[in-house]
Amino acid sequence: MKVFIYLSLTFFIMQSLYSQTNWEWITPYPPNKIILSSTVGDNKAYFWCEANSVFSLDFETDNFEILPNYAPYGNCHPGSFAYQGIAFADSMNGYITDICTGEFRTTDGGKNWTKTASGSSMVCFGTSLVGWKLGGGGLYKTNNAGATWLQRTLPDNLFNNSLFAKMYAINENQLWILTRAQYVGQKEGVWYSYNGGNSWAELNTGLKSDSSNLVSYFDIKISPSGLGYIVGSIFNIIVNSYTGFILKTNDMGLNWELTKFPEEKFETVLLLNNQDVIVLGNTGKEPNNQILIQRRSSDSGLTWNLSTPISNYATYSEFDDAVYSTTYNSIYLFSGYSCYKSIDNGISYQKVVSSLDLSVSNVTFDSKPIVTDKQLGVAWLKWNIRPYLITTDGGETWQKKSLPSDMGSIWLAGISEEVIYLIANQLQLYKSTDFGETWQKLNLNLYSGLQALEVFSKDEFVLSAWKKLVSSTDGGESWIFGPTLDNVFLETTSISKPGYITGVGLYFDTTSQKGCIFNTSDYGLSWHLFDTDDDMLDVHLFENIGYALGKKNLYKTTDNGLSWKIIFSRGGSWYQGFSCFAFFDSLNGVIYSDAGMSITHNGGINWTKTDYGVPFISANKIVFNNRGDLFIIYEASMVKVFGNHDNSNDKYKFNAPISDYYLAQNYPNPFNPNTKIRWRSPIDSWQTLKIYDILGNEVATLVNEYKPAGFYEVEFNGHSDSGQNLSSGVYFYQLRINEFVETRKMILLK
Repeated sequence: MKVFIYLSLTFFIMQSLYSQTNWEWITPYPPNKIILSSTVGDNKAYFWCEANSVFSLDFETDNFEILPNYAPYGNCHPGSFAYQGIAFADSMNGYITDICTGEFRTTDGGKNWTKTASGSSMVCFGTSLVGWKLGGGGLYKTNNAGATWLQRTLPDNLFNNSLFAKMYAINENQLWILTRAQYVGQKEGVWYSYNGGNSWAELNTGLKSDSSNLVSYFDIKISPSGLGYIVGSIFNIIVNSYTGFILKTNDMGLNWELTKFPEEKFETVLLLNNQDVIVLGNTGKEPNNQILIQRRSSDSGLTWNLSTPISNYATYSEFDDAVYSTTYNSIYLFSGYSCYKSIDNGISYQKVVSSLDLSVSNVTFDSKPIVTDKQLGVAWLKWNIRPYLITTDGGETWQKKSLPSDMGSIWLAGISEEVIYLIANQLQLYKSTDFGETWQKLNLNLYSGLQALEVFSKDEFVLSAWKKLVSSTDGGESWIFGPTLDNVFLETTSISKPGYITGVGLYFDTTSQKGCIFNTSDYGLSWHLFDTDDDMLDVHLFENIGYALGKKNLYKTTDNGLSWKIIFSRGGSWYQGFSCFAFFDSLNGVIYSDAGMSITHNGGINWTKTDYGVPFISANKIVFNNRGDLFIIYEASMVKVFGNHDNSNDKYKFNAPISDYYLAQNYPNPFNPNTKIRWRSPIDSWQTLKIYDILGNEVATLVNEYKPAGFYEVEFNGHSDSGQNLSSGVYFYQLRINEFVETRKMILLK
């Protein structure tokens, strides 16, 4: 078969704020997110979390998936309106109702979100099609999983001085609404509709708020037989203490039996079957209200056994959330950024762990990888003796690894030409030439804290020891000691070429301290100092061009650090400013501030604010690998944003997020014999990816199948479909998805 090959010199990039385009979660796993509320749809649970983020849990596989943010973070917390902010009709159709940012709908399991209203209080579904929405001054009902809504009536007094806590349905007709009193004068209540919201009755539970006690209903579960439970707490404002309560009904809530437990606070009830019930919350007296507790009944609520179910894992624990899978009879309990699972009706819990359940604060990659697509990298958590993560493919895959017990904890690490240098306990320097299998302690006779490690090659590196710069050009066999600088504290350093070192830190004079940029061309024997009125954070150099980041300004040099000028500033109050930055090369960079992420493609002349929908509100550390993928760390979590190819050269370039069809340049290119091809489809469709020679002859079919929308990668091994080794030369690969067709060139070089 022959085809006409047309190579376009231009391409179009579209940005979307509410879809997952080209990023993936790396670690920790399960995710360390504060959960606001949850819902179950089919065999999945969905969790609405802090900072406008969402993740899902597959009950069948116990796999977590971190979904894209439904909206950019706007420094707003839903607070008291966070008890029910997510609802799914099934595994695909769902809603988030966030008082800060609005109402959002997904029809593809949370991979894309569309804003549907400026705000609503809560949504719930009774079946896969029928659901209700509170908001806009009324109640609305859907019969098509939220595609359209029709208004229903509500009693006027339901809205009077009430704070909605929960809306719950068991079918297309039976619906309950719980309200709670947070302040004196507010009214709690339990409301029931038997006809899909057409009429309502307020149920009498026997609990009422007064001037000293505030009643809060938090959760409700009722079975089709009429057996059900409501849990919550009564807060006594005089003694500053909670009393937990459990209400039981056998007739859909017409009558209730009340059980109270002083100094306990209940938030969730799980109705496992007609006999087994789990109630979860925290201890309820200040200041010890951060201890997770469980009340368990195996006799349909006649007796309730108290336990602290995860005390063997954590002495400090606070209840966040819990869900139950009826299909697999499994309880998932969330506390302290961890997940615990019970398969014996809450008698015991096991912590859910994985190969990537590590928190990290730093990541670094080989500055001069020997094999381009085998770039070595390390990610770790400072001052922590737990295992670290290591990659040998530029961050495509990661594995746990541990230091020998006598080394202690990782402080800093740097890599070049597959040699790792590592500062442990901020006191000792180690070296590994076998990917961390063994470590050699280097003889550095300094007893002050080691800092600012930068590795230029396998033999040349620099670090600071309090106020002294120390370099080596022979892998740590000998040392070059710069003079002691009593009034300079070095934070970070960077090397542009042998001997040329630039760093940032603090400069102290007799009356004050200032940020400073310092540089040397002779391994620190002599210095040039550039002081600023900024708190200096980081520095990165290329051959002659370099960038230094302060809290308020980004500085640039074009003469190897001899002079610096401000090219980008962040004004505002003292607490506003930049947090971190990274440059892939001298032109393409990324910077984070309290206002979000901005990118440049022309060396900082212009900056464009960008939102990739990653589940972070900011960043503590960002680093590029040699392919242009960006690794972002925030609050001990790490994600990878895939780099996109720039047609102007053979390197990967960080670019704007893509929400349309996209075919990336193969990597590596030229290649021998393997190369990887990456693409994205925004729709579910039949997809083909084929290889052609220079004459247009089809030589290999890599993909020819129906695929859901998503981001994909396939490896081409340089063989034809008949198994023959292809000869050196120019080839083309072409992606077809419906009417979309794109072709790119690649070179097989043997």
